[in-house]
Amino acid sequence: MTQADGKDLWYAYPPFPEDVPTYPLLVVDYQLLLTRSKRGLKNHDTGDDEKMKFEQGDDGMSAGGSTDATGALDTVEFINVNKDDVHRTYTSTVNARMDFTIQPFVLKSLSINETILDIFNARLGLPEGTPAKPHNREEHSYSETRTIKHPMKPEQSPADIKAAIEAHIDFGSLVRSSRLGGLQILPPTYNDWQYVRPNSGHAICNIGDALPILSGGILRSNLHRVVPPPRAQSKSERWSLVYFTHPGNSVRQPWQKPQTLKL
Repeated sequence: MTQADGKDLWYAYPPFPEDVPTYPLLVVDYQLLLTRSKRGLKNHDTGDDEKMKFEQGDDGMSAGGSTDATGALDTVEFINVNKDDVHRTYTSTVNARMDFTIQPFVLKSLSINETILDIFNARLGLPEGTPAKPHNREEHSYSETRTIKHPMKPEQSPADIKAAIEAHIDFGSLVRSSRLGGLQILPPTYNDWQYVRPNSGHAICNIGDALPILSGGILRSNLHRVVPPPRAQSKSERWSLVYFTHPGNSVRQPWQKPQTLKL
Protein backbone atom coordinates (compact mmCIF):
# COMPACT_ATOMS: atom_id res chain seq x y z
CA MET A 1 0.00 0.00 0.00
CA THR A 2 1.35 3.40 -0.95
CA GLN A 3 1.30 6.37 1.38
CA ALA A 4 -1.36 7.97 -0.79
CA ASP A 5 -3.51 4.84 -0.56
CA GLY A 6 -3.14 4.88 3.21
CA LYS A 7 -4.32 8.50 3.38
CA ASP A 8 -7.31 7.67 1.18
CA LEU A 9 -8.28 4.87 3.57
CA TRP A 10 -7.79 7.10 6.60
CA TYR A 11 -10.06 9.88 5.32
CA ALA A 12 -12.76 7.42 4.24
CA TYR A 13 -14.01 7.44 7.85
CA PRO A 14 -15.58 10.24 9.92
CA PRO A 15 -13.01 12.23 11.92
CA PHE A 16 -12.54 11.59 15.63
CA PRO A 17 -14.69 14.14 17.53
CA GLU A 18 -12.72 17.12 18.79
CA ASP A 19 -14.77 17.52 21.98
CA VAL A 20 -14.32 13.94 23.25
CA PRO A 21 -11.74 13.87 26.08
CA THR A 22 -8.59 11.94 25.14
CA TYR A 23 -5.36 10.99 26.85
CA PRO A 24 -2.18 12.08 25.01
CA LEU A 25 0.20 9.18 24.45
CA LEU A 26 3.93 9.78 24.17
CA VAL A 27 4.84 9.93 20.47
CA VAL A 28 8.18 8.40 19.49
CA ASP A 29 9.72 8.84 16.03
CA TYR A 30 10.65 5.33 14.86
CA GLN A 31 13.26 6.69 12.46
CA LEU A 32 15.03 8.29 15.44
CA LEU A 33 14.90 4.96 17.27
CA LEU A 34 16.55 3.28 14.30
CA THR A 35 19.41 5.77 14.39
CA ARG A 36 19.54 5.60 18.22
CA SER A 37 19.16 9.37 18.20
CA LYS A 38 18.72 11.02 21.51
CA ARG A 39 16.52 13.53 20.58
CA GLY A 40 -9.01 -2.31 -0.54
CA LEU A 41 -11.01 0.78 0.76
CA LYS A 42 -13.47 -2.12 0.94
CA ASN A 43 -13.59 -4.86 3.56
CA HIS A 44 -15.33 -7.96 2.24
CA ASP A 45 -17.74 -9.57 4.69
CA THR A 46 -18.14 -13.32 5.20
CA GLY A 47 -21.10 -15.28 6.55
CA ASP A 48 -21.00 -16.90 10.00
CA ASP A 49 -21.25 -20.43 8.55
CA GLU A 50 -18.07 -19.91 6.56
CA LYS A 51 -16.24 -18.23 9.45
CA MET A 52 -17.07 -21.07 11.85
CA LYS A 53 -15.16 -23.49 9.60
CA PHE A 54 -12.02 -21.72 10.78
CA GLU A 55 -12.86 -20.99 14.45
CA GLN A 56 -9.73 -21.14 16.55
CA GLY A 57 -10.34 -23.54 19.39
CA ASP A 58 -13.14 -22.05 21.51
CA ASP A 59 -16.27 -23.22 19.63
CA GLY A 60 -16.97 -19.74 18.36
CA MET A 61 -16.91 -17.96 21.72
CA SER A 62 -14.52 -15.36 20.29
CA ALA A 63 -17.66 -13.81 18.79
CA GLY A 64 -20.72 -13.45 20.99
CA GLY A 65 -19.18 -14.58 24.29
CA SER A 66 -20.10 -12.95 27.61
CA THR A 67 -17.88 -9.98 28.42
CA ASP A 68 -19.04 -9.11 31.94
CA ALA A 69 -21.02 -10.30 34.95
CA THR A 70 -24.27 -8.95 33.49
CA GLY A 71 -24.06 -11.36 30.57
CA ALA A 72 -23.66 -8.58 28.00
CA LEU A 73 -22.51 -10.24 24.77
CA ASP A 74 -19.60 -9.07 22.69
CA THR A 75 -19.72 -8.91 18.92
CA VAL A 76 -16.00 -8.71 18.25
CA GLU A 77 -14.47 -11.14 15.75
CA PHE A 78 -10.80 -11.89 15.20
CA ILE A 79 -8.50 -14.29 13.43
CA ASN A 80 -4.95 -15.12 14.51
CA VAL A 81 -2.01 -16.22 12.38
CA ASN A 82 0.89 -17.55 14.45
CA LYS A 83 4.42 -16.53 13.45
CA ASP A 84 5.57 -20.16 13.31
CA ASP A 85 2.33 -21.76 12.10
CA VAL A 86 2.58 -23.21 8.60
CA HIS A 87 0.27 -26.21 9.03
CA ARG A 88 -3.00 -24.72 10.23
CA THR A 89 -5.89 -24.50 7.80
CA TYR A 90 -6.87 -20.88 7.21
CA THR A 91 -9.62 -19.42 5.09
CA SER A 92 -8.69 -19.02 1.43
CA THR A 93 -8.51 -15.22 1.73
CA VAL A 94 -5.79 -15.62 4.38
CA ASN A 95 -3.82 -18.25 2.47
CA ALA A 96 -3.96 -16.21 -0.74
CA ARG A 97 -2.33 -13.25 1.03
CA MET A 98 0.12 -15.12 3.23
CA ASP A 99 3.23 -14.34 1.17
CA PHE A 100 2.68 -10.75 0.04
CA THR A 101 0.59 -9.30 2.90
CA ILE A 102 0.80 -11.28 6.14
CA GLN A 103 4.46 -12.34 6.03
CA PRO A 104 5.73 -8.78 5.28
CA PHE A 105 3.58 -7.44 8.14
CA VAL A 106 5.00 -10.04 10.55
CA LEU A 107 8.58 -9.29 9.51
CA LYS A 108 8.06 -5.52 9.79
CA SER A 109 6.43 -5.93 13.22
CA LEU A 110 9.32 -8.11 14.40
CA SER A 111 11.80 -5.49 13.23
CA ILE A 112 9.97 -2.68 15.07
CA ASN A 113 9.58 -4.64 18.30
CA GLU A 114 13.20 -5.81 18.24
CA THR A 115 14.32 -2.18 17.85
CA ILE A 116 12.23 -1.19 20.88
CA LEU A 117 13.70 -4.09 22.90
CA ASP A 118 17.20 -2.86 22.01
CA ILE A 119 16.25 0.62 23.28
CA PHE A 120 15.03 -0.91 26.56
CA ASN A 121 18.35 -2.77 26.77
CA ALA A 122 20.33 0.47 26.53
CA ARG A 123 18.08 2.51 28.82
CA LEU A 124 18.01 -0.13 31.56
CA GLY A 125 21.78 -0.66 31.49
CA LEU A 126 21.45 -4.39 30.86
CA PRO A 127 24.18 -6.60 29.38
CA GLU A 128 24.03 -6.38 25.60
CA GLY A 129 21.36 -8.59 24.04
CA THR A 130 19.51 -9.27 27.31
CA PRO A 131 15.97 -8.48 26.05
CA ALA A 132 16.71 -9.75 22.54
CA LYS A 133 17.86 -13.24 23.56
CA PRO A 134 14.52 -14.47 24.98
CA HIS A 135 12.75 -12.95 21.97
CA ASN A 136 14.87 -14.68 19.31
CA ARG A 137 12.68 -14.76 16.21
CA GLU A 138 14.13 -18.14 15.20
CA GLU A 139 12.76 -19.85 18.33
CA HIS A 140 9.21 -21.16 18.39
CA SER A 141 6.87 -18.94 20.38
CA TYR A 142 3.25 -17.86 20.62
CA SER A 143 3.96 -14.63 18.73
CA GLU A 144 1.09 -13.92 16.38
CA THR A 145 -0.66 -11.39 14.22
CA ARG A 146 -4.33 -10.70 14.87
CA THR A 147 -6.99 -8.97 12.79
CA ILE A 148 -9.94 -7.70 14.85
CA LYS A 149 -13.33 -6.62 13.53
CA HIS A 150 -15.84 -4.57 15.54
CA PRO A 151 -19.15 -4.08 13.69
CA MET A 152 -20.84 -0.71 13.35
CA LYS A 153 -23.24 0.20 16.16
CA PRO A 154 -25.85 2.92 16.74
CA GLU A 155 -24.47 6.01 18.43
CA GLN A 156 -24.63 5.63 22.22
CA SER A 157 -24.42 7.93 25.21
CA PRO A 158 -21.32 7.48 27.41
CA ALA A 159 -23.49 5.84 30.10
CA ASP A 160 -24.77 3.21 27.65
CA ILE A 161 -21.42 2.24 26.14
CA LYS A 162 -20.52 -1.41 26.70
CA ALA A 163 -16.99 -2.65 26.17
CA ALA A 164 -16.49 -4.94 23.18
CA ILE A 165 -13.25 -6.14 24.80
CA GLU A 166 -13.27 -5.71 28.59
CA ALA A 167 -10.47 -4.19 30.67
CA HIS A 168 -7.30 -6.24 30.36
CA ILE A 169 -3.54 -6.15 30.02
CA ASP A 170 -1.80 -7.78 27.07
CA PHE A 171 0.64 -10.62 26.72
CA GLY A 172 3.93 -9.98 24.96
CA SER A 173 4.61 -6.71 23.10
CA LEU A 174 1.99 -5.09 20.94
CA VAL A 175 1.86 -3.05 17.75
CA ARG A 176 -1.66 -1.91 17.01
CA SER A 177 -3.11 0.23 14.26
CA SER A 178 -6.66 1.48 13.78
CA ARG A 179 -8.28 4.33 11.87
CA LEU A 180 -11.21 4.62 14.29
CA GLY A 181 -11.38 5.48 17.98
CA GLY A 182 -12.43 2.89 20.55
CA LEU A 183 -9.26 2.12 22.46
CA GLN A 184 -9.46 3.44 26.02
CA ILE A 185 -6.89 3.46 28.82
CA LEU A 186 -7.13 4.06 32.56
CA PRO A 187 -4.03 6.11 33.47
CA PRO A 188 -2.73 6.14 37.06
CA THR A 189 -4.73 8.50 39.34
CA TYR A 190 -7.62 8.61 36.82
CA ASN A 191 -11.12 7.40 37.76
CA ASP A 192 -12.60 7.51 34.25
CA TRP A 193 -11.56 5.73 31.08
CA GLN A 194 -9.87 7.96 28.49
CA TYR A 195 -10.09 7.54 24.72
CA VAL A 196 -6.87 7.30 22.74
CA ARG A 197 -7.11 9.38 19.57
CA PRO A 198 -5.99 7.46 16.46
CA ASN A 199 -3.42 9.33 14.37
CA SER A 200 -2.68 8.75 10.71
CA GLY A 201 0.73 7.20 10.10
CA HIS A 202 1.15 6.08 13.73
CA ALA A 203 1.05 2.72 15.52
CA ILE A 204 0.31 2.19 19.21
CA CYS A 205 2.96 0.17 21.04
CA ASN A 206 2.02 -1.40 24.36
CA ILE A 207 3.99 -3.35 26.96
CA GLY A 208 2.44 -6.70 27.80
CA ASP A 209 2.70 -9.04 30.78
CA ALA A 210 5.95 -10.74 29.78
CA LEU A 211 8.16 -7.65 30.03
CA PRO A 212 7.19 -6.75 33.63
CA ILE A 213 8.07 -10.32 34.63
CA LEU A 214 11.35 -10.41 32.72
CA SER A 215 12.38 -6.93 33.91
CA GLY A 216 11.53 -7.53 37.56
CA GLY A 217 8.71 -4.98 37.48
CA ILE A 218 10.71 -2.06 36.04
CA LEU A 219 8.65 -2.13 32.84
CA ARG A 220 4.90 -2.09 33.40
CA SER A 221 1.92 -3.21 31.34
CA ASN A 222 -1.08 -0.93 30.96
CA LEU A 223 -4.77 -1.58 31.62
CA HIS A 224 -6.94 -0.87 28.58
CA ARG A 225 -10.20 -1.85 26.90
CA VAL A 226 -12.04 -1.45 23.59
CA VAL A 227 -15.44 0.24 23.31
CA PRO A 228 -17.48 1.43 20.30
CA PRO A 229 -15.93 4.50 18.63
CA PRO A 230 -17.48 7.83 19.66
CA ARG A 231 -20.19 9.72 17.79
CA ALA A 232 -20.31 9.34 14.02
CA GLN A 233 -17.36 6.93 14.03
CA SER A 234 -19.59 4.29 15.68
CA LYS A 235 -21.45 3.95 12.37
CA SER A 236 -18.35 2.52 10.67
CA GLU A 237 -16.81 -0.91 11.17
CA ARG A 238 -13.66 -0.72 13.30
CA TRP A 239 -10.73 -2.87 12.16
CA SER A 240 -7.51 -3.29 14.12
CA LEU A 241 -4.33 -5.03 13.05
CA VAL A 242 -2.19 -6.28 15.94
CA TYR A 243 1.12 -8.08 16.35
CA PHE A 244 1.98 -9.75 19.67
CA THR A 245 5.65 -10.51 20.32
CA HIS A 246 6.09 -13.32 22.86
CA PRO A 247 9.26 -14.69 24.46
CA GLY A 248 10.43 -18.02 23.08
CA ASN A 249 8.82 -21.15 24.49
CA SER A 250 12.01 -22.06 26.39
CA VAL A 251 12.16 -18.82 28.42
CA ARG A 252 11.73 -19.30 32.17
CA GLN A 253 14.07 -16.83 33.94
CA PRO A 254 13.84 -13.03 34.44
CA TRP A 255 16.61 -10.75 33.26
CA GLN A 256 19.67 -10.00 35.37
CA LYS A 257 19.02 -7.02 37.64
CA PRO A 258 20.05 -3.81 35.85
CA GLN A 259 23.19 -2.14 37.20
CA THR A 260 22.13 1.33 36.06
CA LEU A 261 18.89 2.90 34.96
CA LYS A 262 19.40 5.45 32.19
CA LEU A 263 16.33 7.66 32.01
